[in-house]
This record gives sequence, C-alpha cells and structure tokens, in this order.
Amino acid sequence: MAVIIDKNLMNMASLSGLQPSAPTSAGGSFGTASPVSGADFKSVLLDEVSERVGKSINLDAIFEKAASAYNVPVKLLKAMAKAESNFNVNAVSSCGAQGIMQLMPDTAAALGVSDPFDPEQNIMGGAKYIASKLEKYDGNVKLALAAYQAGSGNVAKYGGVPPFKSTQTYIENIFNYMGEDITAGEANTSLASGTTEGGISSYIDEDESMSFYMLLAKSGLLDEYLMLKAFTARESATDFSSALLSGAFFI
Repeated sequence: MAVIIDKNLMNMASLSGLQPSAPTSAGGSFGTASPVSGADFKSVLLDEVSERVGKSINLDAIFEKAASAYNVPVKLLKAMAKAESNFNVNAVSSCGAQGIMQLMPDTAAALGVSDPFDPEQNIMGGAKYIASKLEKYDGNVKLALAAYQAGSGNVAKYGGVPPFKSTQTYIENIFNYMGEDITAGEANTSLASGTTEGGISSYIDEDESMSFYMLLAKSGLLDEYLMLKAFTARESATDFSSALLSGAFFI
C-alpha cells in the first residue's frame, strides 16, 4: 500500500540537494538518490525549520479571522488579549495559563489547541472558548468573561459574577479596553528559546523529546515527519535519518 508523502517533506530533502528518483515501476516501488556528502537529518531539518519559524505575523489579522469564525466582536477579543497577556505570545501565568489568551493546558487541549504558544492557535482557541461562554450565558458579556476568568462553576456558585477582586477588575478592564482603538501589532513565531541556529538546533535532539515534536508542529512538519518515520519502520529501515536523506519514498 503506497504512502503519500507531502511535498513539504520532499522539500526537506531538496534543501540539501537531494532529489528522490522517479519510480522504478508503475506498481508503487520506491527509488533512491545518493545523499549529498556531509548532509544529515539534523542539518536538513534545521534548514527547513529556520525557513518557517522566526517570522513576524499580523495579530490583528488573526483577531479578525477569529472574530469572524466564532461571531465574537473583535474589540472584545483584543480587549481580552490585552487584559490577559498584553499580547505576549509566550506569557505563562503563575497558575499555568499560556499564550496570548491565557489558556489553561487542559482547556487548550479540549479546544484542539496543540501549541498554546502559536499565536493563531491560541487566539482561535480563546475565541472559541469565549464564544461558548457567550452562548451559555445568552450573550451576557460580563458573565461570559467571569466564566472565562474564574470558571463557570464559580459563576453558578455565586449566581453571577463572583465576588473576587481579580475577576471584577478583569471585567472592568476589558470593558474599558473595548472603548479603545487597540492595535495588536505583530508577533514573532519564534520558539521561546530563540530562532538562532543554536536555539533551534537545541530542540532537534536524538531522543525526540516533546520540544522536538513541538518544533515540528510549529513549523508544519510534524505530520510529514511521522508519516515518513512510519514508512521507514515498516520497511525495517535501521536509520530513519539515512532513509530520509537517501530519498527513499513511495511514489
């Protein structure tokens, strides 16, 4: 059974001058090409990842997209982001909330956010979450914000906005921010450790740590990496890196 490998992964090989050969037969066999001298998987991946991270993205455009997708006022989303993190993509609170919209890990996972430090994922996740609260409380913004910040359980417990100073200040600040013309500006898609070669390289280690997988996810290469790895495992390849670099692919 043939496995389709995404063009992104083919590009990873071509970055080091590797060109998978044409199929040797119409039945789905795979070809090989000689790797460039001195090339290795780490250097190929490093080159590809460097092209994909460390670039600025327009946060205002993401907020507009999220507002449209979940039918939430863009002014509300931006006001929340300003109150939550002041648009800091790498923000982590003392209780563990992460990213621009300060999503708790369990909440982020439930919302389908795989990388809470990815600005678009985080903003879209936050928009989806506040939209669900607005629906739950029939469009009552204060109750929705209280639930976002303090939890729906506390809203139910106190029959409205909880008497917590932090929650009340949070809601007051957001209403004030909504009256402002907020520009979110741009954010860098870099990992927290930086995007210098040394910074990225430190994530690409042989034991395939969680940081390694998060790096692949951030650069859009995780699916392709796992797909090729599964292919090489099925073919009893002893060295995944050399399989990639030799250009061994199903056609």
